[in-house]
Amino acid sequence: MNKAISVYTDGYTEYVVGQLVGIKGKSKSDVVNYILKTWMEVNKNELNIMGIDIQKAKDAGVFKK
Repeated sequence: MNKAISVYTDGYTEYVVGQLVGIKGKSKSDVVNYILKTWMEVNKNELNIMGIDIQKAKDAGVFKK
């Protein structure tokens, strides 16, 4: 299930995201989602240290339809 969020950013970040449309996603939203998922994968150990993990997400009902 997809969830919507709003992001406010500076002009350069918006420019880079726009340039990645067609390369990393079909829209700016797709590109930002790709960037966030990549960051979470790279930093999963840090997230675990902070107590943020898949099991807690499941317990919180994140994956319910």
